[in-house]
Amino acid sequence: MKNLVVYFSKHGAAKRAVDFLNSKVKSDVVNVKEIGELEFNNYDNIVIASSVYAGTISKEIKKFISNNYNILKSKNIYFLIICGQESEIKNVLTNNFSEEQRNLFKKVIYGGFEFNFDSMNFIEKFITKKIAKVEKSVSNLNKKNIELLSEMI
Repeated sequence: MKNLVVYFSKHGAAKRAVDFLNSKVKSDVVNVKEIGELEFNNYDNIVIASSVYAGTISKEIKKFISNNYNILKSKNIYFLIICGQESEIKNVLTNNFSEEQRNLFKKVIYGGFEFNFDSMNFIEKFITKKIAKVEKSVSNLNKKNIELLSEMI
């Protein structure tokens, strides 16, 4: 089976999670912002990876899913979500995707989180400090879950 990983990463956490996944199982990896034309028939499994920002999945990932829904529903779709807490996932999915879109996902995998203060602007740092109560960069990717994903695809 051939795998495709489509991701969006604003501050690098989703990209690092995707790179770790790719080190475990070789896949074609594409940044959703640079996707161009894809031949989906070449892939059996598609992993969609995105970080969550203030409860929101990137508009690029949402657009990718909407624009390719009819093709995606015939594939094994796995959603790798990078967010502060695993308990947030259900609300994030409900608030960002229709029921039909959520039903595309064969499995949703919690990939952990990161806060990279070096790549954040002043406002992002301020919000992160106030809401997440984080004062400095931290990386807590869930490599165990990402390895489990690599075994699924």
